[in-house]
Amino acid sequence: LTVFKSLLKQTGVKIDTAISGDDGLALAYDKKYDIIFLDHMMPEKDGIETLHELKSRPKDPNLDTPVICLTANAISGAREEYIEAGFHDYLTKPIDSGKLEEMMIAYLPDYKVEKTVSDDEDDQEEEGLPEFLLTIGEIDTDTGLINNVDKDSYLATLKVFAGNAGKYVDEISGFYEKEDMKNATIKIHALKSTARIIGATELGELAQKLENVGKAEDKELLDRELSGLLERARKLGDALSPLLAEQESPDEDKAPISEEELKEALLKIKEYAEDCDNSGIEEILEKLSAYEIPEKEKERITSISAAIDIFDFDGILAVLEDM
Repeated sequence: LTVFKSLLKQTGVKIDTAISGDDGLALAYDKKYDIIFLDHMMPEKDGIETLHELKSRPKDPNLDTPVICLTANAISGAREEYIEAGFHDYLTKPIDSGKLEEMMIAYLPDYKVEKTVSDDEDDQEEEGLPEFLLTIGEIDTDTGLINNVDKDSYLATLKVFAGNAGKYVDEISGFYEKEDMKNATIKIHALKSTARIIGATELGELAQKLENVGKAEDKELLDRELSGLLERARKLGDALSPLLAEQESPDEDKAPISEEELKEALLKIKEYAEDCDNSGIEEILEKLSAYEIPEKEKERITSISAAIDIFDFDGILAVLEDM
């Protein structure tokens, strides 16, 4: 979600995001979209099941909306498979920004597309990546920058991996210990996709291998090699953890926020969290950053900021439980 939004941030396109098939279906029932992108491999309800449910609802405003499948499946015949399933087209991950833009132009209504030429030739040279990233042998930062378009987007994606690495490992281990091979394999798939996006190519290839092993239900081979994958993922998350230590800007020259304004902002964040609306939460946090926050509320705001970085809406609601 972070990478996809960053690829389109210069276009002016308005984007709603959903963290599951059911959340996406809820959004689609309430609003007419020009294009819907659906990930194929998701826990509980995958992209094909989600698409079929959407198409089965006679009053859904998006029955004729182009639906594009996002997938790591780049094998021969994949396009035909997805077209047969009901998708209009598909894009492979990591997503190529040029191909994404071409697809947007192809499927958006003509009157909503205006091609422009950037006039940012005088932009100053962008500051480089933090030096410690260049010492982490598990990632190729050049590949990561290509996959994420620019430095800020890349750093945001690295933060997502750093914040979720332990969760990936715990979830995969938990499903595997319960002999739930299907969901363990889906989580290995998620680890693979994110590893590739940040430039951890070898880790991604190992995850691809074990995803295939999981699909084949070869428990003996998984028993031998899964621990190695999980150990490398956890170590990479630890190596990237300095990115999660946000530097607070001083409150000097900032106007204090009133108790009433802060309460209103936090209640709005709670409302957005209940709707899994990360964009709305980010917008409120951006506005709050311009104010001096009372000392007793700073920890709450910091916790919300950390949670939204990894799309942890339940964590945000827990922080705001007393509101």
